[in-house]
Amino acid sequence: MKHYGQSHFETPSEASLLTTEDYVRLLHPTDAIGKTTLMARDRSDAMHSKTYRLRDAQLWANNFLDSDGYMSLHRFHGPRCVGRLAALNGLFLDLDTDRLPVGATKSPGPWSLDFLMRLVSLNLPEPSVILSTGRGLAAIWLINPLPPQALPRWQSAQNALIEMFKPLGADPACCDAARVTRLPGSLNTKSQTIASIIGGSLERYDFDRFADDIYIAAGRPTREQLSLQKKRRKKATARKHSGGLATAVRFKVVMQDLERLRLSWGGRVPKGVRNIWLHLYATCLSHTSNEREIPDLVRSMATEATPGLSPSE
Repeated sequence: MKHYGQSHFETPSEASLLTTEDYVRLLHPTDAIGKTTLMARDRSDAMHSKTYRLRDAQLWANNFLDSDGYMSLHRFHGPRCVGRLAALNGLFLDLDTDRLPVGATKSPGPWSLDFLMRLVSLNLPEPSVILSTGRGLAAIWLINPLPPQALPRWQSAQNALIEMFKPLGADPACCDAARVTRLPGSLNTKSQTIASIIGGSLERYDFDRFADDIYIAAGRPTREQLSLQKKRRKKATARKHSGGLATAVRFKVVMQDLERLRLSWGGRVPKGVRNIWLHLYATCLSHTSNEREIPDLVRSMATEATPGLSPSE
């Protein structure tokens, strides 16, 4: 896990030097699988979107900056839709000024510092990119791409991340895989400010390790811990149902074997093994019969199978 020095909070991030085209290339390398969607709001407040091949998206992104411009975080096989998901590309937070507690700072600089310090306290890595969106902050952790089949795992980590950062304004509605993020350099028409990158590590993270860090910070078990718990439960179940049979059924089978053994001896258990045989018989009864009936059943069987034993024996 990366640790921050004091200079980290005093030195401008290299991420802040990225152009819009650089940002698109960072999120969606040209050799990656799938396509990305660019979206913008027109003067009539209507949203328009178009899906681009990754190389083309880098070239066209600057045409989406004159108004509210957005881009999909994940990649898709065609128009942006979870059903067409090609690759999961990161986790994210949308921190909204309207969701901050009363009295909390809403200035992007101090707010992002509070956010980073919270990450330090939770032992979570710095986001790949932090954006000032004009009415809040957006944090994106890029990950080594995951296939669509990993969506449930991704969703679980995404939800846990949002839950932890609600006190810093995290929007719980911004949690789905079809979510778009604001383009740096685009105009936020509500605040009349330009969205800009103000920090970030520019790194990609291993999803499994990052997800475990999230769960540890949230006080939840990691994937490895859950796997161990599952194995323990499986072993316990196997012990409980040894041989694939329920306990009562298993001891009924043992009792049948004892009876076959007795019949092979002519119906009477020979001396030297009478106590052992009768003890095993009584043990089987303890799992197959009513507790109150067991003494009478043992005495009855002793009369037939082990004649000559005294009542005390």
